[in-house]
Amino acid sequence: MMGCINKAVQTGSKVNIIYVSQSNSISKRTIQIFSYTDEHIIAFCYMRRQLRTFKMTNILAIEQINQKMEAYA
Repeated sequence: MMGCINKAVQTGSKVNIIYVSQSNSISKRTIQIFSYTDEHIIAFCYMRRQLRTFKMTNILAIEQINQKMEAYA
């Protein structure tokens, strides 16, 4: 998990996470990570459209998003 987080921070890429909230509801989120500690991730959440703090222990899965950029002439 930490390798994926490090890569996302270094490249500025988005990641998908499966997250469990405090009320035990599970959601899939697309986020862009700005910083992290051993306990939390600070990221922009595209579902909520705002900066959020995610607990590392509540992240069930994480995956890198491979986005292809197209050039327009």
